Amino acid sequence: MQHPQIPPVEVGIFTHLDATSSMLGFTPPEGGLASAQFGATIDALLRELFGKLTSAGSTPHGIVLRRVVDNDLKLESAFNTWGNGRGDRVYRLKEGNERFMITDVNNPQTAAMAQSTLFAMMDLFGNYGKAVAYFNHVPGGCNVLFMDGHVDWIPYVAPAPGQDNTASMDLGATQPVLPSLANIIGIFKGVN
Repeated sequence: MQHPQIPPVEVGIFTHLDATSSMLGFTPPEGGLASAQFGATIDALLRELFGKLTSAGSTPHGIVLRRVVDNDLKLESAFNTWGNGRGDRVYRLKEGNERFMITDVNNPQTAAMAQSTLFAMMDLFGNYGKAVAYFNHVPGGCNVLFMDGHVDWIPYVAPAPGQDNTASMDLGATQPVLPSLANIIGIFKGVN
């Protein structure tokens, strides 16, 4: 999500996300765009989860899921610069993750600032058809909880006319409340 230089990408490039959608009877929209890092993270999570579930034996699936989400995710080679710090990993949410987002490790002020820019949770929102009903504050925005404990209201900035589902759809929006992120949430919540 902290890669403004990476435009939204087509949902179909994420093979595990696409396969899971088909398996569950979802139909991703043709040409639908999603936030690149978020899509790659969900894709890696599904890849790890299905890999572990098929070899879990008698281990309960809930335990397998807990083990998968409690680890960092390695992105596929096609997405190897979309991880945290432009690397090939997305680190699980934990205290201290901000150290991967700072450039001057000797300055404690930058670490504190990094913690106030990493979001932990936010209101649900979607922008595809029926998914708009899941938007908690239509069409205003979202409350976002950050790692340092503060909550901020971030307005939703819809794509400019004619820019919906284009690479420039996120221009003018503030992370993490992005139209491309609303697209991927909309796929799971309201398109089908």
